[in-house]
Amino acid sequence: MRISLVAAGVSMAVLAGAAPVLHVAAAASPPAAASVNIGALSIEGATIPETPGGMGAAYFTIVNGGRESDWVTAASADVAQSVEFHTMVDEGGTMQMRPMQDVVIPPGAALTFAPGGNHLMLIGLAKPLRAGDTVTLKITFDRHGEMTVPIVVTPRAAGGEHSGHH
Repeated sequence: MRISLVAAGVSMAVLAGAAPVLHVAAAASPPAAASVNIGALSIEGATIPETPGGMGAAYFTIVNGGRESDWVTAASADVAQSVEFHTMVDEGGTMQMRPMQDVVIPPGAALTFAPGGNHLMLIGLAKPLRAGDTVTLKITFDRHGEMTVPIVVTPRAAGGEHSGHH
């Protein structure tokens, strides 16, 4: 018989008749990105890398498990003056950031916002975003209404996901 306990980065396994073995994680993992659902629509894996201020970017996937398309009609973030959905396009061998004209999620499909591709720009940040901060993102869909997505800011990877675009 094996019993496993896991809490706050500490795990303990006990085998019948054996001494307990304790495993302690070297460092805490970043919090898992939450999934938010309304009906057949969900936003998954939301993350915002930390930034010194000015602008930032949010990344996530919108999944439409329904039978009808839905589209974004508005978006806002509690830490930004405005937000814009952007995409990256190749113009003469140079990648350029451009606003997305429509953000439509077809039925049974997923639309991913990730570094180097589609993303949500956070413009006019009220303050620097530090790892561990929480940002409240609100996205309004035509069919499903408003979704509130709490996003924990994560440490920025070396080189930065959004460097060089501004």
